[in-house]
Amino acid sequence: MLKWYEDLYIGKNAAKKANSIVRKINKGQGQITAFVITLANNEDDHLEIYNADLLLQKLMREGASMIVGIARGHDEAIELVAQITQEVFEKTGTTDIRRYLEEKQ
Repeated sequence: MLKWYEDLYIGKNAAKKANSIVRKINKGQGQITAFVITLANNEDDHLEIYNADLLLQKLMREGASMIVGIARGHDEAIELVAQITQEVFEKTGTTDIRRYLEEKQ
């Protein structure tokens, strides 16, 4: 079962079909243009971006960290990471994204 961040970050283009994107990802259906932003699988990094279609693979699905954001396209995913980073910095004065998101959860 995939873990989703309670206050999911959603890119502008993904917002139009956010519920559909999440539902299809949960069902294991392909989402060619959708990208997910997750907490990094290692402690040295904060976030990872990858195409949602990777979650069609059983190993990726089982090992996926909490999904904190969805976007349409890689560029939008990068913009969303920048937005998250800016929010964290404005609220905490640091860029410790992982800690902020885990505490907010």
